[in-house]
Amino acid sequence: MTGPGREHVRIVLETSPLPTSSLAFRTTLMTILRRIDPVSLAKVFGLLYALIGLLVGALISLLVVAGTLVRDSSSANGAVGFLFGAGAIVILPLFYGALGLVGGLLTAIFYNLAAKLVGGVVLELEPKPSA
Repeated sequence: MTGPGREHVRIVLETSPLPTSSLAFRTTLMTILRRIDPVSLAKVFGLLYALIGLLVGALISLLVVAGTLVRDSSSANGAVGFLFGAGAIVILPLFYGALGLVGGLLTAIFYNLAAKLVGGVVLELEPKPSA
């Protein structure tokens, strides 16, 4: 096990499947993810879940409006259906976003606690090839 702040660099020798090419060296960097900023992850999760909520809300809105149009839309239930469909596209992104925010916050907090016990997740990083 390595101490804090230590990083390993591993050089991997690769051969190309093409017969005309030569050997290539690839450098990878082994790092350990020891901590996640809870607020940062909460913001990302909140945004992603709000986008999912927007998609789900749009789908529900579409289905409710289509169902209302198929049925007798002259009754009071038709107006309620339209309001429910329009409300889903507004309420669900807010609801999903709030749940994602709390979920991201809790995920980061629990990860940080677990990483203290077991040392974190080892990541193998590779530099982006130059164009």
